[in-house]
Amino acid sequence: MKYFLSLFAALLIVVGMGPRTFAQVNDSLPQLAAGRLDWGPYRALAPQRFNQKDYAVYMVRVNKFHEIFETDPRQQWVDDFHFFDLNGDLMPDAIYSGSSQYFKGDRSLIMIGDTALQYPITFDQPGYIQALEMADTCLKLTVVQEASGIDYRVNLRRFRYDHATDTATQLWGLQYLSTTQIPPNRNPAVPLVLRRPTYLRTSAEIISEPAIDYDQDGHPDGVGNIIADLQPGLPLLRLWQEIRNGEDWSFVILLEAPSGKHLFSVPPNDKIPQGYAGWLPSKAME
Repeated sequence: MKYFLSLFAALLIVVGMGPRTFAQVNDSLPQLAAGRLDWGPYRALAPQRFNQKDYAVYMVRVNKFHEIFETDPRQQWVDDFHFFDLNGDLMPDAIYSGSSQYFKGDRSLIMIGDTALQYPITFDQPGYIQALEMADTCLKLTVVQEASGIDYRVNLRRFRYDHATDTATQLWGLQYLSTTQIPPNRNPAVPLVLRRPTYLRTSAEIISEPAIDYDQDGHPDGVGNIIADLQPGLPLLRLWQEIRNGEDWSFVILLEAPSGKHLFSVPPNDKIPQGYAGWLPSKAME
């Protein structure tokens, strides 16, 4: 997943591809290398006089996360809490982003402090925070849910969290298989339409065997490096093009879910722009 956000940021320059494209989402994406957010630059924004551990312990107690003490004896969770005055009311608010047995993996939370020193959870998403921008009226954050166990997909979701209402709105989502090879560089995004039937693949090569049981239920889900059976007419964005073993390949983001058989999990809310990434032969777009 390295460099993925810098690839995805290229989508902002594309216009005129229809109502459900990423280009028309009013959002600016940070170009960060993949991985957990470096919280170092944000520490200066923390309350001046407070004890990190004391505040973290209070968060755990007030929200009844008591089991976290037993499941995480190394107390990593202490450093996974981050404290800021997010809404300007002079009360320290909390952001949690970390991995815990108690939360069954990565979890991202926002807890807004009130005058009664209660900290209701106003944002709760599986995954870790990869990018965060703070403004007077809102936060914008990208949450990454890595593949784990029988779930073989990686999901990136972008949110806007409004301080006035303490509510979050998802701006877009992006999905790809954990085995997908992400190119280390990118070209300016090019809007295209698929012209020929083809397959979306995890890598720039044709691998047609063996059968793969991704979800480990005893029944094969896919074959080789095939992700999806694609039909003509599908809108997409090309972010990278290269010659591999004499063949011309393109790394693309599909702007609609494939109509044929595929390994993606399509979200039920079709009003949120959603993309699906992978490789396909460049000739399929000619």
